[in-house]
Amino acid sequence: MRGGRSSGSNITAIATATATSSICCGNARGLANQGWKDSYDAIFHRDGQLRARPIALAEVQGYVYAACTTVSGVAARLGHLEIAERLGRAASALKRIFERDFWLDEKG
Repeated sequence: MRGGRSSGSNITAIATATATSSICCGNARGLANQGWKDSYDAIFHRDGQLRARPIALAEVQGYVYAACTTVSGVAARLGHLEIAERLGRAASALKRIFERDFWLDEKG
């Protein structure tokens, strides 16, 4: 234990922050645009109309996927199996949705 927190409470805090991000769960907290183009009007349709929030650019969704899978592995190694499974499911769901929405069969 360091700084008064056990590894279990640290893993729980990380898992909670990861699983409740607006990218995973679509909650209204945080920036309207979750990416390096973080001004409110940086992402828009071809006709100039602004996108509805939340907006998570592809690379940011990749960061969340990497965080979920990494923390899931750490949680499993520390014996926090429920947290590991929850984050593993979140990562799998994010991957499935991302591939469904962005995969282009004609491009392979």
